[in-house]
Amino acid sequence: MNSRFIALFNGFCEIAQLAARPLLCDDAGAHAAQFTLGNIDVLLLCEPGSADRFFSRVDFGPLPQGDQAQQWDELLETNFLIFRAGGAAFSRDPGTGHAVLQQAWPATTTPQVLLGAISLQCDTARHWRSATLDLPAVAQEWSRANPDNKV
Repeated sequence: MNSRFIALFNGFCEIAQLAARPLLCDDAGAHAAQFTLGNIDVLLLCEPGSADRFFSRVDFGPLPQGDQAQQWDELLETNFLIFRAGGAAFSRDPGTGHAVLQQAWPATTTPQVLLGAISLQCDTARHWRSATLDLPAVAQEWSRANPDNKV
């Protein structure tokens, strides 16, 4: 998978017009790509021995000012609305406290499909940061518009 992941990331960088960059690799053999797309931090991760999938993580940032319990409730409601096999899910980064959108991807994902989905997720993160976004309403749109769950 690592050679496939490297090729996927290189293709992604080319069509996203991102400067080529080396992948990070840890002692266990995991490969990761960290980059910023439209001022949103993104991580792609391929774990060692994972021949059939890789993961993405889009950093939505800290919760907007206001009732944090209500905001986490909205994120959980959004998870419920977008839940399906291979779908994205919101969670909390324990290191930063930020809301993140994580997704598992099949190894056969193309750079074009990945860029489309990651771009949509980054656009959503920008709107969410400005506190002008109703995530549950967006999740319903994602569900209707993306039957294959490429959120």
